[in-house]
Amino acid sequence: MTSRYGIAATTLTLVLLCAAAPAHAQFAVFISGDGNDANNCLTPATACRGLAMAQTTVATGGVIHVLPGDYGAVTITKSIQIIADAGQASISGSTVFVGAVTAAIIVNAGPTDVVKIRGMIFDRHGSVAGGGVGLVAGGALHIENCTLVNAGAQYGIHFRPSGNSELVVSNSTIANNAGGGIEVRPGAGATATVTIDNTRLLNNARGLSVFNRGHVTVRNSTIAGGTMGVRAAGGNASVRIANSTISGNQTGLNAVSGADIISHRGNVLTDNVNNGAFTGAVNQQ
Repeated sequence: MTSRYGIAATTLTLVLLCAAAPAHAQFAVFISGDGNDANNCLTPATACRGLAMAQTTVATGGVIHVLPGDYGAVTITKSIQIIADAGQASISGSTVFVGAVTAAIIVNAGPTDVVKIRGMIFDRHGSVAGGGVGLVAGGALHIENCTLVNAGAQYGIHFRPSGNSELVVSNSTIANNAGGGIEVRPGAGATATVTIDNTRLLNNARGLSVFNRGHVTVRNSTIAGGTMGVRAAGGNASVRIANSTISGNQTGLNAVSGADIISHRGNVLTDNVNNGAFTGAVNQQ
């Protein structure tokens, strides 16, 4: 027979264990321009204020729903989605710094982690010394329906993975960045696989810059108004372009040191001061 003292002891142990257990990470959390980091982040009415708090609260693989507001910078360290479907969610004034990259959001995650960002506005106002989004480590970064503009001396997207990684940019506008639109620069021994689809790279110093072991496919996009439209440098750098327009740049295409810029047909290369030339052409698969 269990004594009443044994029952009491068991009950006390369970209470202590429950008190010591950490709160469960949540699959879906919310942040708002009117939120408060003292909130639990679990509903729009109890939204947190910042991305940093939301990342602490959300589970790996979960979703941060970003309501209208202007937010601070953050370094992402795990697989998550950042979704701002309501519009008017932006990061404008602050940056984080990891390695050689400064940006509003930097991904510094594990080799199989996937980060997806949708619907965000990155407006650096031309005076902020940081780009829009950067990756220094992680399995993949997907950017969809985003606007990345006005980075002072930086790129809209810095993609500098230390290991093999994938970047997908779709349905986005990347414009007026004094450094450039998209930079693909994998680290030593790493390979970067990049797809750019239905995206506008406008009035950036360089629309697209690709370096060794960067392999980029551009489809249904426009690269215009820059000092240089597309530059590929290094014998293991390649850019394949299909159904896209490269126009109004000082130099349209520039492949150096054995790099390739290949036309997959359907492209318009015109009205650049110096058009440059594709290094080859193949039929689309």
